[in-house]
Amino acid sequence: MSLSLIITGCEVPLDEVDDIDFTEVASGEYLGSHSAVQGDTELVYVEVAVQVEQPVVTDIVLLEHQCGLGTPAEVIIGNVLETQSLEVDAVSGATVSSNAILNAIEDALLQGLPQ
Repeated sequence: MSLSLIITGCEVPLDEVDDIDFTEVASGEYLGSHSAVQGDTELVYVEVAVQVEQPVVTDIVLLEHQCGLGTPAEVIIGNVLETQSLEVDAVSGATVSSNAILNAIEDALLQGLPQ
């Protein structure tokens, strides 16, 4: 299923986020990033550093968030840490940034999974 968000007549595709079992991620620090792009325009860019101390994710640092009006989405990091899951609700009014942050975290965590 493809998700998208309609913003003033423009449809912005949202990349799906797969839930990752945090207990399977090896201890370490992982960097991740994600861009939400429509056509040739980058709407949101996110970089994160994720610290894992097996069996939990202990910290997520937002290194960069180019987002326009999406700053409220940054609270999603606390939700991920609290639930130890990427299956958290997007922040209303900041859906694209919420999704980009979750995708950046996913990108980081995938590096720590067994191959």
